[in-house]
Amino acid sequence: MLLAIRAIIYLCDVMPRAADAIVRHGALSVLHGRLLLIEYLDVAEQSLQALENLSRKQPVPCLQTGTIMAILGFMDFFSTSVQGHLFRDMGLDLLHRASMHC
Repeated sequence: MLLAIRAIIYLCDVMPRAADAIVRHGALSVLHGRLLLIEYLDVAEQSLQALENLSRKQPVPCLQTGTIMAILGFMDFFSTSVQGHLFRDMGLDLLHRASMHC
């Protein structure tokens, strides 16, 4: 699972338009599932990074699927640096971009 999530991250980095197809084919629910059922911390952290990448390209679907609530529910499990990174980059950027699209 870790390699699959990394592949999503790399695909979004190399081909930004792929985020549309990734979101359309249900990757958000899979990433949320990996985040909500933390079996391995590495998989959860990679899921967070993938959600961050997808939220930059597709902010409205991420908001609609509850990305922020899923992240806030499990902030305690991550290190302080990961928490700060998430709040700074994902949360604020997601809200700003979604307000521009609505």
